[in-house]
Order: sequence, then structure tokens, then C-alpha cells
Amino acid sequence: MAITPPRKCTLDQLPAYSPWPARLLGLAPWEQKTKTPMEITREFEHEKWGPVWQRVKDRSEPVTLSTVSSWIQVSTQQLEFCSQGSEFILLSNAEANQIWLELIEATIKPWLPAPALVELGCGYGNVLLFLANRFNHVVGQIFGGEYTKSGQALFRYLAKQENLAVQSGTCDIGAPGITALNLPNDSVIYTSYAVHYVPRLTTRFVEDLCSFRPRVVCHFEPCYEHANEDSLIGLMRRRYMEINDYNRNLVTILEAAEKDGRIQIITQEPNLFGMNALLPASLIAWKPAINN
Repeated sequence: MAITPPRKCTLDQLPAYSPWPARLLGLAPWEQKTKTPMEITREFEHEKWGPVWQRVKDRSEPVTLSTVSSWIQVSTQQLEFCSQGSEFILLSNAEANQIWLELIEATIKPWLPAPALVELGCGYGNVLLFLANRFNHVVGQIFGGEYTKSGQALFRYLAKQENLAVQSGTCDIGAPGITALNLPNDSVIYTSYAVHYVPRLTTRFVEDLCSFRPRVVCHFEPCYEHANEDSLIGLMRRRYMEINDYNRNLVTILEAAEKDGRIQIITQEPNLFGMNALLPASLIAWKPAINN
């Protein structure tokens, strides 16, 4: 998505758009976070998807995906300080969201057609429904796993408004088995800003994903290990993830699984894009080893 005119900027400008540099430097108060199930439920069930779902139910007329997205992506004059690779750019929330959707679309497309497209940790379905509209003719089934009840309800409701047949169910990335959804073999599975809510993954995470016998698993996730300790932005990103108790070992466990012969990592692309420059997502694509 071309941005006209270009709004490139420098790291020195970040404090004008974010309170986090002052917080990371100890110049502004901030309470250390711990990503417990209770904290995640508070953030998403009670503060994010729950109120949106209630707003949908309170409306007398049908509500579309674009309407819900507009509620969530509140238009303001404040631009977001985003990152694209090693560069920084100012974007509106809507512009950043569109770039993110198109990046995921371009990554998933080469793996299709497939029996199913699966998102684990799909929220209200923003990404998955966008992809379903694009790929409905080359994907057998659409599955969305979500931690919150309100997110699941929103996803099902919006899919119906889009005339899309979907299957939804509970998903807990940090729990044994991850989801009880009956996923077909050879599915394309992906996560998008979901795995990073589990501070420390175990080898069980890889084993559970392999048990679904996917064609490929694509993680569009912030990666602690991809934050370069030899750069200022890298150090800031590491500290940001530590303070917010985001995941710090996704790359480590995947590389260990590859070393053990359980999976094959197809690609790693660090820090592709971040609507928040301190929390950019990398891409890690992998598949189970043939003898797994």
C-alpha cells in the first residue's frame, strides 16, 4: 500500500508519538505487567472484544466487518509511529492495518489452495475474515480459534454478515492441545500477534502444532530474539517486551525443534512490520519434519 506523501521519520521522533521512551528510561511511571490468564481476560474480554460485541448486540441494524474495524481503529489526527524493516514511518491506524493485512495475504497465498485456513488466536476475525474473502475459492474450510467468548461471538457474527462459512472454537495457545477444533491434515495454520501473549513457551507448543499435521505454520509475531542487542531500537524493543511480559523464546524453541529434527524452518524474516515500532512482527514459517 503506497503512502502519499511518504512520512518517513527517525527514531529521535518517537517520543513525540509514544509515551514509551520516557517509560523505558524511567522518566515516567509505569507498572510492570504480568501476562496471566486473568490479565489477558481483563484486556480482551472486558476491555476490547466484550464492549464491541455488546455494541453490536445493541444495534437494531446489521453491523459489518468494516464498521466494527472502524470502531476499533478510532480515527484521530495522531499518526502511529510504525516500523517497516529498518525504517520508521508515520501511518494512520487504517493505513497501518491495511499494510499488515496485505503482508499476511502475500505470505499465505503461495501455500494455497489448501483443505483449510486456520488462525489460532483470531480475536474478532479482522485478519481471518479479510483472508477468507480473498481466498474463499481456494480454501476448503475456515477455522478461527479464539481465547475469549466475546471474540468468538463477534467472529461468527461478522462471518455471517460476510456470507462466509466458518468454524470457531476456543483456543488457548499456552494450554495443552491449544484447541479442540478438528483441523484437517495439510491445513495452512498461522498466528498473528497471539503467541507473544505467552511469556514462555514450552516444547509442548511445537508438539501440539505438529499434531495437527499442517502443511505450514506461519507465525507473524514479535520475536524477542530478533531484537538486535547492538542497536538502540533493538535494546528498546527487548526492554519493552520484558516490561510488558511478552514472549521471549519463540525463536529459541523453534530453532531447538529444528535442531532435534522435529520441524523444518522454511524462513525467518525479522521485524517485517510494526504498527508499534517497539513491537514489530517477524515472520517465521515452518513445517513438521517428514518423519514427525
